[in-house]
Order: sequence, then structure tokens, then C-alpha cells
Amino acid sequence: MKNLDIFYSNYIKPYINAFWELLYPVGISCIACKGPLGGNEKYSLCPSCYDKIHFFHKGRWIQIPSIHDNSFIRVYSPTAYDEITKKLVARLKYNNETYLARIMAEIMMDYLYKEELYFTTIVAVPLHASKKISRGFNQAFLLAEYISKLSKVPNIEKGLSRHKNTKAMHLLTKEERRKNVEDAFIIRNPKEFYNQHILLIDDIVTTGATLESCNKALVEAGAASVTAITFARRMKEEG
Repeated sequence: MKNLDIFYSNYIKPYINAFWELLYPVGISCIACKGPLGGNEKYSLCPSCYDKIHFFHKGRWIQIPSIHDNSFIRVYSPTAYDEITKKLVARLKYNNETYLARIMAEIMMDYLYKEELYFTTIVAVPLHASKKISRGFNQAFLLAEYISKLSKVPNIEKGLSRHKNTKAMHLLTKEERRKNVEDAFIIRNPKEFYNQHILLIDDIVTTGATLESCNKALVEAGAASVTAITFARRMKEEG
């Protein structure tokens, strides 16, 4: 299983990325509708698609309380999970259009600059090993890699691990989501996170159950603080 993962990352994934870059080069056509940019090059979105996205202003976040203690995790998102962003996330995750992660990370990074958030270490919400092999990659890790490159802050790939193969969250209630991911994450090497200010990365947030569970593991490992950012945020709960 591990060898298959390495083979995909080293030999298959680069060709898939190159294919999508050739088919839909960034800055040439709109990443959402694939039509002409019409003079607008902001995030490679045409004016029509850009205007359809609900971008959050500075100072907008949600606060997820811990069910284990009195702590909480603050979650930032630059966009709402709307018609356009939903399609972008789906194409990234299920169509292997991994080039989209670069643009999505740029949007997230611009929001981080606006908020002037301080962080010393980046970590992505991990997938279970079986799901990562099935999909071929972890979309949250791709976002974290680009944010790491843009911010010059190290991204720790395997420090946070999902050891429970949890159910898909979209059909679960808020309480079911919490139980589904409870104690689902473990820290491989606590020293990597001790006294660090962690930026936790994921693609979308709904109830925040997954982020809260990750936060618990990171705080128990000795993290000085944990702040999360996702590309998009669901405006009302589903399921």
C-alpha cells in the first residue's frame, strides 16, 4: 500500500497535473466556467464567475467550542460554499483537477494576509490511508503545500494522522459528525508541534467537528495555539 502511494506521487501524479495545466492553463481561461477571462485575471476567474462567489470580508470567522474542555478553535474561510466554490472543490477532489489547489490556496493566502494571522507551522487535516490511496491525494495537503510555499512556513505532512476510517460526513447530523470523528486523529511525533502556533488547513467547514477533533490532538501534543483556515464555509448545516 505504501509503495503504491509512493509510485502514484512520484510517477503518476506529475503527469496528471501537467495534463490539467496543459488543458486549462491558469491565466488563460476561467477556472470555473472554462470560458474567456474577459480582461479579468483575478484568481483566473472571469468577471461573471468572480461576482457569483461570496467572498468574506476581514474579521469574519466562526468559533468552534471544544466538547472536551473550555478551549475553542477559530476558523477562517475566504469564501462561502456556494454554486461556484462547490464545483471547484468537487472538481479538485473527484476529478483530479489538482491544478485548482494552487488558485484556491492563493485565495486562502490573501485572506490570511488580511487577517494578519501568526503561525509557525502548517498542517493539513489528514485522510485515512485507504481513502488517500483511493483518491490518490489529500486535497487539504495540496492546499497546505501551496500555502507553505507562499508563506515560507513549514508544512508537516505526517505529524497528524487519521487512524479511524470515519464515515462520510455529508449525510450525518451535527451530533453524529462529532461522534464520527471523536478521537479519530493521533499525533505521530508530539515534538514537531510542541509550543508551535499551528495553522490547520482543510477544504471546507460545516459544523467544525473534524477541525475540533484535530485541534484536541494538537493541543494535547503541546501546541501553543491552533487556528484553522478552509477554502470555503457552508452557510447552513446540511444533513
